[in-house]
Amino acid sequence: MPKTTDTGNSDYLFGKKNAYFILFVVCLLMMINYMDRQVFSVVQESIRIDMGLNDTQMGMIGTFFALGMGLFALPIAYVVDKWSRSKAIGIMAVLWSGLTFITGLGVNFITVLIPRTLVGIGEAGYTSGGTPLITAAFPERLRATMMGILNMVLPIGGIIGLTLGGYLAVKTGTWRMPFYVFGAIGILAGTLAFFLKDYKNTEAKVLKNNKRENVIDSAISLLKIPTLLRLYVGFAMMQVMLMSIITWIPTFIIRAQGVKADYAGLLTGAITLFGIVGAFLGGIVADKWQVKNHRSRMLLPAIVILIGTVMAILTLIFDVKGIGFIFGCCMMLACLMAVPPLTAVTQDVTPMEKRGQAWGLNSFMQYFLGGGWAPLVAGALSDYLGAGAEGLKIALIITSCFGFIAAALYFLGSKHYLADIEKAKQFAYQQEAN
Repeated sequence: MPKTTDTGNSDYLFGKKNAYFILFVVCLLMMINYMDRQVFSVVQESIRIDMGLNDTQMGMIGTFFALGMGLFALPIAYVVDKWSRSKAIGIMAVLWSGLTFITGLGVNFITVLIPRTLVGIGEAGYTSGGTPLITAAFPERLRATMMGILNMVLPIGGIIGLTLGGYLAVKTGTWRMPFYVFGAIGILAGTLAFFLKDYKNTEAKVLKNNKRENVIDSAISLLKIPTLLRLYVGFAMMQVMLMSIITWIPTFIIRAQGVKADYAGLLTGAITLFGIVGAFLGGIVADKWQVKNHRSRMLLPAIVILIGTVMAILTLIFDVKGIGFIFGCCMMLACLMAVPPLTAVTQDVTPMEKRGQAWGLNSFMQYFLGGGWAPLVAGALSDYLGAGAEGLKIALIITSCFGFIAAALYFLGSKHYLADIEKAKQFAYQQEAN
């Protein structure tokens, strides 16, 4: 186990000041990450009209972006765990930001599809580097709370991407400007990551044939952890709902209410604002409840995703206006409450030297088992159902129903959670003994 470098702050691996600097930089880049993700959704209707595309093609861009993240998430996480987390997240931030800028230069379907896919690849391993840095830097008693703070910046980044992106597009008269601005900001901010402290791993070996684990062996060993397997599949089902809504809700608002991109971005941003509260509450409630019920980090997501799914369906039924807007706010609050405890669980049941890979495998599973295909499926369903506001509404209601499956899987995972924590601790003791 790594030793603390600050005897005055024995609970903190690198000392308290360094821990909070890590938290600040990782959160800043995560915010920019989600600015770059969400800006596309608020201008995609403008891109579609400008280039004469259909909903299926626009959904394909979203799907390729997500699959780019999913395909490379695990191998990048494996490299990150073996190399340097701080250097890796710095390189990835500069890479995805540069490609965001290039997306704004696109002139047709292919020249938007390719850089957008590469943006996804650039973002693929970011959380696999940032998440274990934070969980290592802070005491275990604060783990879900710190994950709550990290996940608070997801909706903040989303809000900025939606509102500022929509404003820049309407104000300048071109959908390209947000990509230029956000890309430049990300390149500058990415350099901060190179100054973060990192921890070294103990060398884990596989007993068979005395060979060290490769990325496939490592993934298989993680999938054998019952809690993780159910969490991974549940997260993928949850992402079918969230990715389809996140990708298409601004377009749905534009069509259903006959408004421009800046208003759609503002309305979506207002809904996303409640995700900040949800992410913050999710971490705190999970840690507080954990004192009384040690399975709370799995039980809380099961409850809030069940509620969030119902809220999502009601939001669409009422066209995101009036009471539908209120349902949308409740949906975002509930869904974001689930993420901090789930993130903490991936670290709780995993040995330290595999924590980056544990989250990387989750990224791979969530996109390839469901979330990655959701924008394309929703777009294709919309075209099949006649497109327009009504066709898109029905398509999104269908994809939202996958949230019910996620809630059931989280509940099932809670039954194995405590036993899997003990196994992870025993593994750590064995590694120290060796």
